[in-house]
Amino acid sequence: WRGFRSPIQPELDELDLLVFPSVLAEGMPMVILEALAAGVPVVATRVPGVTDVVLHGEQGLLVEPQHSEQLARAVTRVLSDHQLWRKLRDNGLAHHAACYSDTMMARQTAALYRRVLKLAST
Repeated sequence: WRGFRSPIQPELDELDLLVFPSVLAEGMPMVILEALAAGVPVVATRVPGVTDVVLHGEQGLLVEPQHSEQLARAVTRVLSDHQLWRKLRDNGLAHHAACYSDTMMARQTAALYRRVLKLAST
């Protein structure tokens, strides 16, 4: 409810958990990627886009859209189970580094350009 914030890092540093209760398909939610990069576990709804980034039980917990009871249980579970919280945080950090970091995205883009150039030269 705090509105637009810049820079985002101080805001993320204050979070114990990101709750993303979308009811619609998302592209690739940047706020989830930012949370993972900051080591903030995620509880979100199982909608397209979110499920491309978060694997249930690995980087966060996913619940069905419009099921507030499931959402509340998932939030309570993560916040009351420190081992689960730590697992989601650690896995989220590793997943972001392996798939979505600036370094990895640059490597993947360069690899794509190399493949295109190789195809164009044959």
